[in-house]
Amino acid sequence: MSATELVRVFFALFPNRAVRERLAEAGGRLETECGGRKIRPHAIHLTLVFVGDVAIGRIEGLKQAIQSIAVRSFDLTLDTVCFWKRNCIVSLQPSRIPVELLLLVDALETALSGAGFNFDRRGYQPHVTLIRKAIHAHCTGTFNPILFRAAEWLLVQSKVVDRQIRYIPLGRWRLG
Repeated sequence: MSATELVRVFFALFPNRAVRERLAEAGGRLETECGGRKIRPHAIHLTLVFVGDVAIGRIEGLKQAIQSIAVRSFDLTLDTVCFWKRNCIVSLQPSRIPVELLLLVDALETALSGAGFNFDRRGYQPHVTLIRKAIHAHCTGTFNPILFRAAEWLLVQSKVVDRQIRYIPLGRWRLG
């Protein structure tokens, strides 16, 4: 790999196995109601900041830029089903967003800006996508809450392997 080769990266929270299984089960139920294609359990995550394409030679600089971020761990309750017509996705969202989550996203964006990295600057809406290419929009509303304990965050490469997207961890940081 050359230092100029681009890799697609983002920062995210990945749930532990028990929560991932509950979310995958919810995705299976929603797939029946909404149509579309459920997300594979190993791919279930909550994006913090989508960075996009970065030269592989800049990944270490990216890691250094966010090294001093310190945010406490927090609980996230996913309790609302949403359908995004533009993307045709069904996701679970929190009805209450923990301040620590917003502090983490803000710290990441500030560090990335300060280090000269571009990233998706759309307004942050925390969600866990469970269905892609959904057909029916009627599967929205409240949902049996799923508690997600955020204890660490990751820098992840999104890579297409055998026509499937794989997430490859490039860095991992504990929440205090």
